[in-house]
Amino acid sequence: MAEKNKDFENKLREEIFAEDTPLPEALGTESIVELVKDSEQKKSARPKRIIKRAVAVAAAVAVVASAGVIGIREYKPKVTPVKNLSQEENLPVYTSDYASIEKFFISLKDSYRFKNLQSSFHGIGIVANKASDYAYGEIAQENASADGMSGSVAEASSYSKTDLQVEGVDEADVVKTDGKYLYAVSLYRDVQKVIIVDPSNPSDMKPVATLVPEALSGGRVMISELYISDGMLIVTAVEDSTDYLEQRDGTLTDSVCCYVGTFGNQTDVFVYSLADIRHPALVDSYCIDGNYLSSRISDGRLTVVTHYGVPLYDDNDRLKDVCIPSCTQSGERQLVEAENISIIKDVEEDSYTVVTLIPIKGGKADTSAVLGGGQEIYCNRTDLYVANEVYDESGENLHTQILRFNLNDRGKFVSTASVDGGILNQFSMDEYDGYFRIATTDNNGNNITVLDKDLNTVGTLKGIAPDEVIYAVRFVGSTAYVVTFRQTDPLFVIDLSDPAAPKITGELKIPGFSNMLYPIDENHLIGIGRDGDENGNINGLKLSLFDISDPTSPLEVSKALIPDYSYSPAEHEHKAFLRVSENEFIIPVQSSDTSYLCSFVIEDGKLASYKKYSDGSLDIYRGAFIGSSLFAFNPDGISAYDLVTAEPLSRLAFPEDEAPSDDIVLY
Repeated sequence: MAEKNKDFENKLREEIFAEDTPLPEALGTESIVELVKDSEQKKSARPKRIIKRAVAVAAAVAVVASAGVIGIREYKPKVTPVKNLSQEENLPVYTSDYASIEKFFISLKDSYRFKNLQSSFHGIGIVANKASDYAYGEIAQENASADGMSGSVAEASSYSKTDLQVEGVDEADVVKTDGKYLYAVSLYRDVQKVIIVDPSNPSDMKPVATLVPEALSGGRVMISELYISDGMLIVTAVEDSTDYLEQRDGTLTDSVCCYVGTFGNQTDVFVYSLADIRHPALVDSYCIDGNYLSSRISDGRLTVVTHYGVPLYDDNDRLKDVCIPSCTQSGERQLVEAENISIIKDVEEDSYTVVTLIPIKGGKADTSAVLGGGQEIYCNRTDLYVANEVYDESGENLHTQILRFNLNDRGKFVSTASVDGGILNQFSMDEYDGYFRIATTDNNGNNITVLDKDLNTVGTLKGIAPDEVIYAVRFVGSTAYVVTFRQTDPLFVIDLSDPAAPKITGELKIPGFSNMLYPIDENHLIGIGRDGDENGNINGLKLSLFDISDPTSPLEVSKALIPDYSYSPAEHEHKAFLRVSENEFIIPVQSSDTSYLCSFVIEDGKLASYKKYSDGSLDIYRGAFIGSSLFAFNPDGISAYDLVTAEPLSRLAFPEDEAPSDDIVLY
């Protein structure tokens, strides 16, 4: 099927972008320079083609899709990447006024060649987009926890916290606890809601409050994730706002030049005070143009990243009304200031990455936007990096464009660069000691690229495992751990202590592969993935304990094999990994006929024991604990267990929707 889709795309590309069709003069180099102020742009490298891997696990899709919002995206047969520029052309081109931006989009619209295919696209073009990849920690040294292990827990806690990529930078999830109450997004239901539960008596849990956020612009709300921070409950959601469309006989008939895409959606942020836990009060709300990509909280500030696709209307006046992104705060709409909108030279996309900084305790939000999309983010307390995979004109070569935003300067866009190949997930990126590191895969193998704060390339390591692709990455201090796979699972240890000369110091080859790596302490990693044999055949779920104390000789010192075609959400979602103490962790496990939480204890450098927490509930996707009680979450409710004995204590079923519907709704 993938090959058929590729052939179809190539055929369309040949028909639509024939060589003998001239590019309109309005989008030539001279015209673009007249539209925007000329300054320098960060160096970029020519893209290479990435080899994409498909993970066909139905349980994974169900869990991830429920945690986010399925979007609608446009078919893009051509995206022109950032070109190599000389050093004196190193900064992005900033726009000086709205008129320049409007003129740019009118020229962009006129250059697209879709009009003769518009009716066909409206009939076949809407496809479901993958849900965006969707933690709690003490403030620590920038980019690392106090013990140097990102996301690790130094000692046992009285209640659970979301697994973090960067300590001190919280990540949203569908389940949270503040040590007193449980907060959960009710998944797989027609009425989107947040349920607050009092588990103080785990044998008789009580619902405290139910919140149903109301749409801010008249659409349909799909809750994405939530935070608990500074006495506030913060809920992020996507709102399907399709006012620009007309529905006639099931056909989309609006006069959009090119293609119906993600520009129909907005991201809503609801901030509730928890001063009265039984009646949380909405104290602020925000409606931001674009689909929700991700968010982070640090230092009392919420950073929200959205992807806003501009509808390229045939009517120029209408196009001018929508080509400037906006943020509506408590009902007051504000356009992003022109000085905070950046158009990078030679980028001809019709969508923005929009970054909004929201003070949790109240105050005016700051918003900036850069032309170009985004797929994954890395964020610490000072900088936000947004990564976007972009094909070149041939459609064969792929690179990753990186956008950097300064969170200490109202989230302003600072610099951009591109590197060869594509990324796996957010853990493909990291910043340490002033250097940004990124792991990518292209058709020549796998790469580590080190860039400085201005995104100039400092050092590269190319061609790692040329015939394999990256399955897992984790940066820990000055070391990168990279798992690749084709027939066996090489775990590479890469020394980044000299940013200009990254080098492989150790390698371990074992059957199977890890999809996610979790630092346990300075000498050990947990890998969660698939078991296999020497011929590359994949079996059941496997947990590996790696000894990394000797960087020249990493070892798999212990492993746990879970039978029955089991799967764990922790293979692909780090927030499903629950750290109980220094030597104990819990993951959800699902199979065709059962699911449970499973705890593992590490003793004497081995996976020494395990416990199962199960009451027959299916599709458990998260766990949380408060004191000596453990709570398992599935789409229908919460189960409570004794953390020590694994004895089931009670179950609380989520309330049924008031008006269930069998209609299929695409977002």
